[in-house]
Amino acid sequence: MIMEEEEEGILVICAHSDDQILGCGGTIAKYAAKRFPVYTVILSYGAKSHPHLKEEFVIKTRVKEAQRANEIIGGKQVFFLGLKEGNFAKSYEETGAKEKLANIIKKHNIKKILTHSSSDTDIPNRDHITTHKLVKELIKELDLELYTFTVWNMFKGKETSEFKLVVDITSVFNKKINALNTFQSQKMQMSVPFIQTYIKSFFNGLRYNYKFAETFIKEQ
Repeated sequence: MIMEEEEEGILVICAHSDDQILGCGGTIAKYAAKRFPVYTVILSYGAKSHPHLKEEFVIKTRVKEAQRANEIIGGKQVFFLGLKEGNFAKSYEETGAKEKLANIIKKHNIKKILTHSSSDTDIPNRDHITTHKLVKELIKELDLELYTFTVWNMFKGKETSEFKLVVDITSVFNKKINALNTFQSQKMQMSVPFIQTYIKSFFNGLRYNYKFAETFIKEQ
């Protein structure tokens, strides 16, 4: 029996369970609406986000939120690799995350990857920047397209227009906002990025003659 190869897939690789929605939730929804299979890999569980609660409870909550958000935007599946926040590089090696990512890319016929930009400053740790470095190293010899987005930096980043992907997310902006609203455990922490998402999407749209837009730099 010959198995049919899965349609060319898109993979989002991010540090924390809300980054994929903040950075490219509208784009995921647009690709999903066009029947492209979109998968998301979240490198950490975010277990340290509520130090006063048991890690098991926090992990279970954040996984459920991410899965619900993924349903809203139409993604295919969410994978968690369980890297330790603030120490991605070390746990990346210890947990065999590189091989897991490589297997996901191969199994789901991934041709396009979206991940954090090298200019995506993440305070108090640098998980976003480390994610960018790990992804770049993983795919440097693979025939894949790599696009990067920012979460925390509203306007900072490369401005090389010929390498920028601009996605009109006007028709799916409500899906992005609804997906963000699923992260109730992060309600306090999300207040600033939530507002920033509106502002960033609006100004990106204004620049490219859309109501709302997401922008990406092509790095491979």
